[in-house]
Amino acid sequence: SDSNATPITIASVVWRRFQLTLLIDSSIMASSSRSLAAVCASVLVAAAPVAGSLAPAAFVSKTNSHRGSSVAPSVSMYSSPPGTEKDATTRGSSFYDDEEFQKDSRAGEDGYSVLRRPVTFDADVDPTFDAPRALDEKEEERLDDVNKMWYEGRAASAGKNGGRSGGGESGIMGEFAGMSTASTDIASGSNKQHTRQMEEDQQLDMRQRTLDTLDYPFVLRALAEECDSVFGKDLVLQSGNSEGARGSSNGDDKETEDVLTMPLTASSVKGVHGRFGAVKEMQRLMEGRVSGFVTSRRNQNQQNGKNKRRAQKLPLGAPPIRGYSLDLQPIFDIVDEGKVLEGPEILEVTEMLELSLDVLDWSVALKEHNKEIEEQSEDEDVSNEFSLRPEPFFELPKLASSIHVDDELLHLLSNAFDDEGRLDGVTFPAVGRLRAKVRTFKRDILSSMDSILSMPSMKSKLAVESGGALTMEINGRLVIPVQQQYQNSVGIVHDASRSGKTCYVEPTEIVGPTNELRQAEAELRAEEARVWRQLTETVVAHREEIERDVASLGQLDLVMARVKLGKKLEGVVPEVGTEGVVSVKEARHPVLLLRGLEG
Repeated sequence: SDSNATPITIASVVWRRFQLTLLIDSSIMASSSRSLAAVCASVLVAAAPVAGSLAPAAFVSKTNSHRGSSVAPSVSMYSSPPGTEKDATTRGSSFYDDEEFQKDSRAGEDGYSVLRRPVTFDADVDPTFDAPRALDEKEEERLDDVNKMWYEGRAASAGKNGGRSGGGESGIMGEFAGMSTASTDIASGSNKQHTRQMEEDQQLDMRQRTLDTLDYPFVLRALAEECDSVFGKDLVLQSGNSEGARGSSNGDDKETEDVLTMPLTASSVKGVHGRFGAVKEMQRLMEGRVSGFVTSRRNQNQQNGKNKRRAQKLPLGAPPIRGYSLDLQPIFDIVDEGKVLEGPEILEVTEMLELSLDVLDWSVALKEHNKEIEEQSEDEDVSNEFSLRPEPFFELPKLASSIHVDDELLHLLSNAFDDEGRLDGVTFPAVGRLRAKVRTFKRDILSSMDSILSMPSMKSKLAVESGGALTMEINGRLVIPVQQQYQNSVGIVHDASRSGKTCYVEPTEIVGPTNELRQAEAELRAEEARVWRQLTETVVAHREEIERDVASLGQLDLVMARVKLGKKLEGVVPEVGTEGVVSVKEARHPVLLLRGLEG
């Protein structure tokens, strides 16, 4: 055999509660002709329960290859305590005798391991908890019980399929058992559907055909692109599917003015006048042709002084909604699924309410502008025919009249979080008290640990040969390295080194305070979960008015989009008579203008 023998060793795998070790030690010897001469391998699988800690991994001792002799695998297991090993010539050298292993009796870098971590106790940092997943506490408990969910799923599946032993075609095929019958019904009804389609095709919809000829959907897409809000975009794009079915009217038929249901186009002359009037009013505001100021009331009513500021006067112009998507539907979808709203969702609702309050202030400024015009008209000398009288606002205040902001709701949500994005301890006093309680326990525990380590009697019991930190943390409990013979006199053992010489012990003096700390943290977690659910339920209680506020802001955004698109097309607002007739001269196709062409 060749002298170039190569030992191959596969290390061990350690599980949390059981030590599962797979060891293979073999020597492969190749002859001078590069052919495989012999393979020697040994496999040993051992499983030994280790209570309360990770089991140290077994060590495979080094082997020496000798020319012309076989190589015997040597394995030492953790289950063999120090001093019970057999002679190295018969059993192999113990892993306690390995020089590299003796250099550091504590596993991991700087004495840490997967279980033993650096101390995270910080009396100045409050613990953070995730918001609960379910709005219902019982539902939250059910989600935590993974085994129960698995069993219920299996039981439901078995009940639906009738079980494996049910047999029969229906049990095997399940929902596909009646597919052939269903396909026959579909085939029989296809001819009837085709006949009805032919009849509908014969009844031409001239209005829809006219819209298609004018590339009306193309214009709608251009208008939707000018909208910032999701409400405005959806209203424009969805109207393209219903315009053909909408009839026209020359009368003053009653038309809805509800912002939630107001369509893109009007079905009456009065509605046309209202929409064009809103565009004209918005055009004046966006072009800066109106003098006046808006007094902002935001944050004036907040009792928490961190956000309080003085009232601001801003120039009267377009409503302050540019750049806002106002898309709260995903948030309400979360609520509909029975889940709890978290910080980002609460902040988004808060931002929308503050924006609604700004638009309310803007609407009040429009009404004050109208009042000033009315007062001026009474005192003005009408003999001057060259004097330009400002025009009042009628249509835009109507769109903003549906906005309602609950002061208590806005105050609660605006002060719900501190500067770090956590639930505010001032707004929610119970949360603040429990956080202070947790901080006090942490300080006492850290102070007690410092006192224990400074005691002369404790210094002689510490295992400090391998260096590393004296204080570590295991599952949220502080431990110190103690020599094996002193473990029971110090406290509760939570872990041990691979050699067994070092035990990681929680001193008895801090066991009780740590238990109280864990209880306080559990109370804090439960209180924060209660607050998260309270915030979610409060938003749900005001859902209808919030959706109405979003619709009002979306309608104003749509008016602004009409103005912006009209400016791009260099268009004018037509004058519509009482009979709904429009006279246009030198009209150009909007699609050609959008494509940069002239008709």
